[in-house]
Amino acid sequence: MKILKIVLPILVFIIPFGAYLFTVSPAVTPGDSTEMVTAAIVLGVPHQPSYPVNTLLGYLASRMDGIKKLSFSSSKLSFQDTNVVERVNGVSALLQALTVLVFYFLMAELFEAHGNNRSETGIHGNISGVVQSFSRSSGVLLIAFSASMFLAFSLVFWEYATKFEVFPLNNLFAVLILLVAVRIVRESTRESEATSTRDKRDRSRTTREEFGVLLLSFLAGLAFTHHQTILFVFPAVIFLLRRRVFVFLKSGKGVLLSFLSFSLGVLPFVLLLLWIAARKPLLNWGDVEGISGVLAALTRRDFGTFSSFLIGNDPVASQAPIEQIWFYLKSMVSDFSVVGIGLMVAGILSTWKNRREVFLFVLFGYLLSGFAFLMYANFPLSDSFNQVTVRRFHLLPNLFAAIFLAFGLLALYRWIDSVKARKGERRIGIGLGKAYLLLLFTFPILMNFSRASNRWNTLTEQYAREAYARTPEDALIMLSGDIPNMTADYYRDVVLAGKDTRIVFSPGQFHLDWFNRQLKREHPDLVIPDPEPGKLYTSTTQVIEANWGKWPIYVGPDLVVHDLELEEKFVLYPKHLLFLVKMKGEDLQLEDLRTENDELWSGIDLTQVKKVRKNAPLFEESIVFYYARHFYNTGYMYEEVGLHEDAIREYKRVLELDPAFKEALSSLSRVYGEKLDPPDYAMAIEYLQKFQAVLNAGDEEYLYAAQDKIGQYQEKFQESTQEEQEGNRTTQEGSQNEATPSNGDDE
Repeated sequence: MKILKIVLPILVFIIPFGAYLFTVSPAVTPGDSTEMVTAAIVLGVPHQPSYPVNTLLGYLASRMDGIKKLSFSSSKLSFQDTNVVERVNGVSALLQALTVLVFYFLMAELFEAHGNNRSETGIHGNISGVVQSFSRSSGVLLIAFSASMFLAFSLVFWEYATKFEVFPLNNLFAVLILLVAVRIVRESTRESEATSTRDKRDRSRTTREEFGVLLLSFLAGLAFTHHQTILFVFPAVIFLLRRRVFVFLKSGKGVLLSFLSFSLGVLPFVLLLLWIAARKPLLNWGDVEGISGVLAALTRRDFGTFSSFLIGNDPVASQAPIEQIWFYLKSMVSDFSVVGIGLMVAGILSTWKNRREVFLFVLFGYLLSGFAFLMYANFPLSDSFNQVTVRRFHLLPNLFAAIFLAFGLLALYRWIDSVKARKGERRIGIGLGKAYLLLLFTFPILMNFSRASNRWNTLTEQYAREAYARTPEDALIMLSGDIPNMTADYYRDVVLAGKDTRIVFSPGQFHLDWFNRQLKREHPDLVIPDPEPGKLYTSTTQVIEANWGKWPIYVGPDLVVHDLELEEKFVLYPKHLLFLVKMKGEDLQLEDLRTENDELWSGIDLTQVKKVRKNAPLFEESIVFYYARHFYNTGYMYEEVGLHEDAIREYKRVLELDPAFKEALSSLSRVYGEKLDPPDYAMAIEYLQKFQAVLNAGDEEYLYAAQDKIGQYQEKFQESTQEEQEGNRTTQEGSQNEATPSNGDDE
């Protein structure tokens, strides 16, 4: 038993930590992770609330040049140097492994504090000697171990252990808060062993309770300044501690001490952010300066305190809030496997029947951090990018779900343990049943390994070099969207170490005063016109016109959607996964475009692309889409100037990247059926049928239009076939007439 108490915590940490390091990404990954890696390496300020504690952890890891990694190459085991991004990503692996370790202790405390007696109805009841003996048994520790492994290798938890993000630290804070809360309950319910020492023990217990409340207040301040979603954990904690915290807070001393402890937890955020901003870092969202800048970061002024999107860029949700719940429940099956879901159901039933207060405690946490938050935020679910954005907010409720899972394991273990076995064979069967139960966590490992692993993932690094590095050093580049902007910042600040001379920004941030000040300070020659009458923001077209002739100008394709004047006033030439802006009538240099595209295509790792499609939804799908969109835009340009064979080649490249790219399918049908001379109606029909197959619900208009066009192509195909047959018949008859001797010849 003593050995297990030592060995199991070590295994609980080492097993997932080793798996995380083995699957950690060797390069930046798309989304906020790119920005967080950049901030860590340059010790900068990412988007609000700025995450200075997380940034400092990443920065410290980035400076540890001597860290090695195990490598398997040519059937040999060796140690290799790690690159700076790997080391920063490894911080998430460490934090997630620590979260699993704390979760193990949380479950051990919950089992022991609450007991396992069927007659007990709450976490506050007394624990009999028999139950105490059972709760400290090796079986319960093994159950806590198995439940921890279920959490460790759940899909979204594992994914966020392989890239540097803010959520692993949020997870660690959450389980620490829960552990301290349960520990307070345990201390308050523990009975004295001897009457003679009762008063002394009571005073000692009270001191420990007070210390626990103060520690909880400190963690609350530390966690709140890191990520505000931690607020959804506290109603469950308050419910659990309601009989103790309020007693402690009745006194003015208790209120004062709790406030001071909370303030002490806030202090690292304030001091670190002021220190980092004072260094004038390359990345400085909000242009933080002084306490006012700290408050702006803490309250997320640019986003709105209770919003997840930049002010002015709020998406329109196309689904009812209840759909968030359905999406989350489906995702839980991917996270924990069907086996894990079954154990959760068993845990819910068991705690409802025998451990009502535990049931309510976990249920409050699960519903508030999961269902309530997701329905309130109601993120769009229309595409993979938005779905993956939502998935990271499944991490907190999954912690509570894992507690139910642990109690499900406990209930089944107790059921197996209650079977009376006298003969050796039955004892062996019961032992095997317990072992099988405790090893059920291998299901999510086997199911999620290939999906969670990021060890192959270099797509974002490649995208940064293709979309940014190839542009002229004096270019003006305007982008839209998190991935393009954050990738550009990474390349400029990390790869080029801040020595870049390009001007890069997003017109979508012109409404932020600090952004305009920062941009004009760094690029005094850049002209940013005032918005046109009747408009809130300066448009991309205005910036181009005001700065034309100073620099080569590139725009991200997403900007075209937001500024329709771009295509009306300029020619947008596909180049470097962007658009090079040209005046109408300029030479398009299509031969150079053909060479550039061939080089771009040869550099794409189609194996990685297939993995992305297989493991969707992923942020990496956006990277694949950027490549596919570029080849589509190139194909469309070729089609417009009559180079139809070139257009077909580019459109087919699109389909190799994304077989469901609807525009490429319809364009190929159009080129084959209407642009080629002679037309190839069979191919035109084939691509239209593929187009119909990838349409979504609600695309009936396109479905019917495609069907009409297929009918037209079929008629033309029949006509051309008949004409061809008649032509062949005429040719054959002519040949026969020439071969038949005339009467005169016979004579």
